[in-house]
Amino acid sequence: MDLILYNTLLSYFKAVDIYVSPNELKLQLFSHPDTPSLYAVSETLNFLKIDNVAAKVEPGQLEILPDNFIAFLKNNEGIKHFAHIKKLKSGSLLSNTNDKFSKKEFLKRWDGIVLIADEENKRQVSTDVWSKIPYILSIFLILLFFWSDPFLLSFCIISIIGFYLSEEIFKTSHKMVSSLGEKICGEDKERSCSTVLDSEKYSIFVFSFNDFLFAFFASNLIFTVFSGSFNFMHIVVYTIALLTVLTTVFIQKFIARAWCPLCLLSSTCIVFQAIFVFLHTDFRQMWNFSDSLRSILEEISFFILLFSMALLIIYNFRKLRIENYGLNANIIDLLRFKRSQRIIEMVLSDCKRIDNLKVNNALKSSNNAAHEIRLVLSTTCSYCKSAFNSFYAFYQQEENRYQFQIIFNHHEVSSSKRNHVAANLIQEYQNKGFDALLHQLHNWFNNSFSNIDLESYSGNIKDENYAILFEQRDWSKENSLFHTPILIIDDIIVPEYYDSSFLGDMLNAIEENK
Repeated sequence: MDLILYNTLLSYFKAVDIYVSPNELKLQLFSHPDTPSLYAVSETLNFLKIDNVAAKVEPGQLEILPDNFIAFLKNNEGIKHFAHIKKLKSGSLLSNTNDKFSKKEFLKRWDGIVLIADEENKRQVSTDVWSKIPYILSIFLILLFFWSDPFLLSFCIISIIGFYLSEEIFKTSHKMVSSLGEKICGEDKERSCSTVLDSEKYSIFVFSFNDFLFAFFASNLIFTVFSGSFNFMHIVVYTIALLTVLTTVFIQKFIARAWCPLCLLSSTCIVFQAIFVFLHTDFRQMWNFSDSLRSILEEISFFILLFSMALLIIYNFRKLRIENYGLNANIIDLLRFKRSQRIIEMVLSDCKRIDNLKVNNALKSSNNAAHEIRLVLSTTCSYCKSAFNSFYAFYQQEENRYQFQIIFNHHEVSSSKRNHVAANLIQEYQNKGFDALLHQLHNWFNNSFSNIDLESYSGNIKDENYAILFEQRDWSKENSLFHTPILIIDDIIVPEYYDSSFLGDMLNAIEENK
């Protein structure tokens, strides 16, 4: 996955206040067979209904470009890549990777290609608010417990920071999107988080140092909340922790021969916590053995239990995340394969064809176009919901470019409840047109039709609407269309493994072959 391109687009959208779903952007961008090309970016933005223009401009036209744009630049190794460029008041230019260029240096790296996007309803890029709730809730509870003790409060807040750093290390080590990791981890060998994190020396058995890091912060936070103060257990734990920090620094310096800024930041958190522990512990009271050996052993056992549970939980949870991430990557690879124009051309060339294209009293859009898209469906087909939603979304994008048609395929020869619904929808088409029909179908499929009183759709419906419905059933039978949903482009019956979400790709392939 080209995360550099993905992050470039997110940075640009945020700068120009364009709303886009990060998950939808990732799916459409990475599944495009031509990613990371300019064509793929433009096609993806078109799919997301974001107006955009890609052009090659002269160096002298740099001044008239907007303050934010996407450019095609060469890096220090001469490799071209996309970058979000922001003009500064000083006349310099800043990329989304915080590389600052003078105008002269920028022109040397830039080949004149720019991409500029625009959208009427501008909103901020969506963020995953739910992922922040655990951090917010943890900080709130800590403030509630330790507001009166600044040392304990600072200690626990550093633990929350440690959780965040551990999560960023995890994302960076598995090539996931990491906002902090991308900013402070360089690609050069001397400042590469990946070089260190991928090292076999940076793990113990099946557990990585990062798993131990998260378990360490979690167990110490819970233990401190229960104990309410620093004690003998903290001294022992942080003495061992400082030795471990020195070990990780030794590994980075002499074995991996590269520095991991994220690892050093997490080590700094441990050092600060150790300072709080050693400065705020009452050693005289601690070494006054008024507490029995039994209570000390209980504290040690409790901490070991907390640490072991946290380690096993975070290890298995992250293992599951890695598997899901790999599964998502496989799905995107499959989509990319299916969207390949060569594959689509091969599939379409071997498709079945419709013998009789004429449908009497067709429910179709009013415009005439070179291509006609038909969706054969049933009002009570569960699979028809997703097929219709993709069809409807494509219609909203391309209603002026293609002709669209809905065909109901109900096998009943008499008046049934679902036939009442279909006849009612046909009546809506007769009265208000194709847009109204699609709008009512959208409401029908997306308002849990299984919970709707079908009798309410019977109404006063003309007999001719039932006649149209039965004509469509007979047309489907004549063309051996016995199931739903079925997508038809011109006379081509699209295979079941290509649903309505591939309409744009299939039409592009058809038009390319003409």
